[in-house]
Amino acid sequence: MAIYDDMLEITSPGPLPDLLSFEDLGTGRSEIRNRVLAPIFKDMKLIEAWGSGIQKIKTELNDYPEIDLVLQEPGHAFQVQFVKKERDGAESGQSQGRVRAESGPSGGRARAESKESSSQSAAKVEAVPQPESIKEKILLELALEPLSKAEISVKLGLKGVPGHIGRAIRELLSDGQIEFTIPEKPNSRLQKYRLTGERKKDVQTE
Repeated sequence: MAIYDDMLEITSPGPLPDLLSFEDLGTGRSEIRNRVLAPIFKDMKLIEAWGSGIQKIKTELNDYPEIDLVLQEPGHAFQVQFVKKERDGAESGQSQGRVRAESGPSGGRARAESKESSSQSAAKVEAVPQPESIKEKILLELALEPLSKAEISVKLGLKGVPGHIGRAIRELLSDGQIEFTIPEKPNSRLQKYRLTGERKKDVQTE
């Protein structure tokens, strides 16, 4: 946890589970990462319901219109930021309640060092590779062999596992273009991805 003049930032190691997207956050949907501990915590009433945390945060923030909620995946982590809007009423880069997903270094550390102008922020967003081109590159690599997230990032010349790689993989899974090599354990540390049978046929005919 980090506290700055204009922001409270909470960072948790590890990105979102592959079956959970940013669009699912706050809808009540949940993916259990540890299937042993989660039921125990629920029985002990340490947690009251699956998938209720983000909903509660958004509800509570209705009483604080001067605070923006930002959710993002900086590298191989999940991050929640509570950002104070500018005094003149202009927003600090996001609209109220908007969920933003981006890759790259923590916005909090950059914010602590200096305030980025809106033009610099726009340039940073534009620097993120376009989704379709990323998906195409991932498919090309998986056409050769099954790969893990980390291995895909290495093949693409990236450091760590940026957030946009995780999102592209989730979308390809949802579209039925790729599949798990260990489907019975989606969150296994040994998990890799491969082309589905239909996608393999498409690649062979291209």
